[in-house]
Amino acid sequence: MEVTIQDLRDKGYTVEIDLPYHATGEYWYDCTLQDKTFTIKYQKLKGWGLYTNGNSFGEPPDEVFATEHRVVKRILELNE
Repeated sequence: MEVTIQDLRDKGYTVEIDLPYHATGEYWYDCTLQDKTFTIKYQKLKGWGLYTNGNSFGEPPDEVFATEHRVVKRILELNE
């Protein structure tokens, strides 16, 4: 089953989205469940980056995925 960011909301996560100023920019998603926050950075040409220990400005993500499904699945795995 393909999971999406909406599935995180359905599981009780709070998801805050920062939209880019233009189509080639970065989308940022802060996904929080209780005291644990995961940050996702999406950029069309670079894929889905996952920050598991907070978002450090200018730092690369801890993990990178090709699809939304894979990054969401990883968040669910890390929070089991």
